[in-house]
Amino acid sequence: MASGLELSIVASYFLYFSIITSSAFFAYLADKFAKKSLNNEFEVNKFFWLMSFFISFIPVAFRGYGVDHISYLNIYNSIKSAGLDYFINNYNGMPEPLYALLNYLVANTIGNFQIVLVLSSFISLVLIYITFARYVKKVNMFLLVWVFNFTFYFYMYGLVRMSIAVGIITYAYKYLRNKKLFKYSVFCLLATLFHYSAIIMLPVYFLVNLDYFSFNRKNQFSLLRFIVFTTIIIPIIFLAIIIIFPLIANNFSWFVRYSGYFTRPSNWRVINNIAFVWPLLFLILIFKKYIVEKIDCSIFNLKLVFIMLGFGISSIFFPIHRITYYLYPAAAIAYSYIPKLSFKRNQKGPVLIFYIGILLIIGYIWIYISVFGGDLWKPYLIPYYFNF
Repeated sequence: MASGLELSIVASYFLYFSIITSSAFFAYLADKFAKKSLNNEFEVNKFFWLMSFFISFIPVAFRGYGVDHISYLNIYNSIKSAGLDYFINNYNGMPEPLYALLNYLVANTIGNFQIVLVLSSFISLVLIYITFARYVKKVNMFLLVWVFNFTFYFYMYGLVRMSIAVGIITYAYKYLRNKKLFKYSVFCLLATLFHYSAIIMLPVYFLVNLDYFSFNRKNQFSLLRFIVFTTIIIPIIFLAIIIIFPLIANNFSWFVRYSGYFTRPSNWRVINNIAFVWPLLFLILIFKKYIVEKIDCSIFNLKLVFIMLGFGISSIFFPIHRITYYLYPAAAIAYSYIPKLSFKRNQKGPVLIFYIGILLIIGYIWIYISVFGGDLWKPYLIPYYFNF
């Protein structure tokens, strides 16, 4: 049930690849022309940063089709036709409360489903861009937006509720890093009301901030301890959940919806969902000493990357691979640290060109494999429909 102006196949591909390349380029310009504020900290150039934002925002907000488009349209129509009775007599917890409320408000004011897509895209992207702007002059902003584009951006064309939750969790990184448990918990719960899976990000606070898992360049063993915990203990915890949780929740009516998660066979292929992070792990092993010493808050993002790895390994036997999406922005930040390391002057230029070139190649390959190379996403993205 696509709607809007249909682009040709060639024009659709051109649009998508223009989006991810040009938005990253304007992010570079926003960093290059950044200026210091009154508190002596750099701020992105607002004009170029807004250009980067709108280049990404407009196509995803005004798309006329996407993955699960019909399902979301049916949800909207059900809420619109039932009105308040939907919440009084028909609501069973799905979709999540705040997403249901968003549909109700749009249906009873503007009355256009497209506005649901516009608002969900805006909430997600604006929170992510606000977060990324904090890293101006600390990371390579071109790579930051580029890696985000090829890892998560295209998922926004289908994962409507989760995209909002990812945006909220990304914005909450600052509270996670600064050990503001109450504020971080509030944002986690807010994200959970858009997508229930976001609740898993609440215990991440303790993984990141417990002193037992603190590490620095003088305490290398604790880094190993953290890696062991995230890649071994977290999967063991999820194995225990598979056994224990059904025994506890089996008598609840809502458990029927999720019971399939606890009976699926192991699937080693799902580890490919985080395959883009393997080159990053290799870079961390090579440059860890310099990253820890030279780059502000890099340890925090390294921890999030290893937690993502633990979630990815857990998804082999428990279907939670989408939980890793909450940490994709952290991986993008970690990738963008490398060009800011203190290379020798005669090495910096060649290293930067080589590194960016490699990431461009990785990005294009990843987009083809995960988005346009199969039947899961491609039929919903090609051709592109512009519905303004």
